[in-house]
Parts: sequence; structure tokens; C-alpha cells
Amino acid sequence: ILFYLFLFILYAFMRQLYHFFSLVNLSEVSVKITCSLLMCIFFNIFALAFIIVIFFIFFCFNFIWRMGFENTLHFAKITLDEHDEMLVHSSLYAGMFFFLCLNKS
Repeated sequence: ILFYLFLFILYAFMRQLYHFFSLVNLSEVSVKITCSLLMCIFFNIFALAFIIVIFFIFFCFNFIWRMGFENTLHFAKITLDEHDEMLVHSSLYAGMFFFLCLNKS
């Protein structure tokens, strides 16, 4: 899932770079269009950071939950059960939805 998410974000980022450089020709480009495209690229980077932070928060919550309520000697046997996978997947999908909303605006 993370690999496909990375490819999706890379595609959107490269698409916006393509639009940006296709507008920057020998002709003059208004400062407003250039700034809006740069802000769109910045928001894509922000959305990627948001997805990483959400995923990290859920990972830390899972780690603290298991360390607090399970035997710490079985630390090496920590695995994701179905509930934890649902939390991770929902956080990734929420981040992708947030990224799409920023990308469309």
C-alpha cells in the first residue's frame, strides 16, 4: 500500500511540475500563476507529510497499546491483528483523501 501511495504522490507531483514548466516559456508568465503552482506543489508535499505523520501516530499508538497491556518480554512477537490493520489502512486512506482534496483545489 505504501509503495502505491508513494507512486501516486510522485505522479501527481511530477504532473504539477510538468504543468509548471510547460507554462514557463520564453513568453512572460504572471507572478500570480507561478505562485499558485508553487503553492500547489507545496501543498502536495504537505499532504505527503500529513500521511506520514498519521501513519506514524497510529504506529506509535499501536506500539504503546501493546507495550502497556501485553507482556513486555514478548516484544519481538508483536504483530498486526485485523483491528490494527484496519486502523493503519483507514489512516492511509484518510491521508490519500486529504491529498486528493488538496490536489483538486
